[in-house]
Amino acid sequence: MNKKKALFAGTFDPFTKGHLSIVIQAMTVFDQVIIAVGKNLNKCCLFTAEERVELINKSIQDFVYQIEKAPLSQHQFNPVEKSVAGKLLDSAKLKIITYDDLTVDVALKEGASAIIRGERMIGDHDAEMQLAQINQELLDIRNAAIVQMLIPCTKPELTFISSSNVKKLCAQGEYIAAMKYVMPSVHNKLMEHYLKQRMQKLLGSHFDANKWKELVKSYTYNRYYHTLSHIGYALNVLDMIKEPYFDKIPYVAIELAIFYHDYYCSGNTDDEKLSAKKAVADYGYLTDKKLLSDLILATAQDYKAPDHWPIRELANVMRDIDYAILYDKANYGWYSLGICLEASLIFDIEKYIEKRAEFLKKASDMTFLCHTPRLTKNFGDAQNNIRNEYAYWLNL
Repeated sequence: MNKKKALFAGTFDPFTKGHLSIVIQAMTVFDQVIIAVGKNLNKCCLFTAEERVELINKSIQDFVYQIEKAPLSQHQFNPVEKSVAGKLLDSAKLKIITYDDLTVDVALKEGASAIIRGERMIGDHDAEMQLAQINQELLDIRNAAIVQMLIPCTKPELTFISSSNVKKLCAQGEYIAAMKYVMPSVHNKLMEHYLKQRMQKLLGSHFDANKWKELVKSYTYNRYYHTLSHIGYALNVLDMIKEPYFDKIPYVAIELAIFYHDYYCSGNTDDEKLSAKKAVADYGYLTDKKLLSDLILATAQDYKAPDHWPIRELANVMRDIDYAILYDKANYGWYSLGICLEASLIFDIEKYIEKRAEFLKKASDMTFLCHTPRLTKNFGDAQNNIRNEYAYWLNL
């Protein structure tokens, strides 16, 4: 019996949750779905074809892990997503290739019985119908029969997004908004590109490409939450609250503090001290060294703000920026999953549960935060997020 195969072709620059939704729906109908990543030399892509394949694989891994840890991710998955999760990592059911031929020729070569395309609520239908007509003419010339199928995006929150819009959000510094539309691995890779641009703008001729590569490496190896995505998140929060807190100090100090505050993240008590030392060594000549160091040290859990102003106020706000994710109902699950994955590389599960429960209990009263009104107005969301995760660990 021949397998029913479907080809899902696109540029996928980058792969979004909308793309993933189409793949999941297709896998309920076909025995095998082939994701074909077009090299498309006529398009100026942010990522190479090989990078896009890697990001699709990582997106799928992210999704499967979220399904496995659904209570911790605090995300509701529908029955279709749950039923397909076990198939996504099976290469016999989901295959990813690159191509630079015509889509119909790739479909014929792969033995596909259908070419599928995604369709959002608005904007896509006419363009997709034109493409389908062209493909049909090409198939007629080849005397071949392949069904062309449009699969609508069934999630309302994904119907207005595209790969291009995700990149536009990132280019505008709206890194948090972009999180909604891509999986964590993709977002982190986007941050590698767009935060480099941000640091170049911040430092101008002082930007050092080798130091940037070192920083990217430090935020990549064995990192799942304290990644460049976390740095982008913190910088986005800074953009929203920077007045009046940082208008009277060298602005380069606070941005550098955010870039470097988790440079070292091994779970040791001296991580912040080492990170501060690295920041000062790399770019301390551009700003107040003590201020840069103090702002990074402020992110340590046992930090106690000094009595003198303005360091006390600035350090407290820096701390609030670092913990702003606690107030974020939409992205808290991404945070708790990432923290758990990182900790699994350092602690055994029993030790992690103990340490995590201790932190959550401390955070639940929020007395060590709550210095920035624009963040703490969502105090109720923070309490609910923490309470739900705390209950998850207690009930294991």
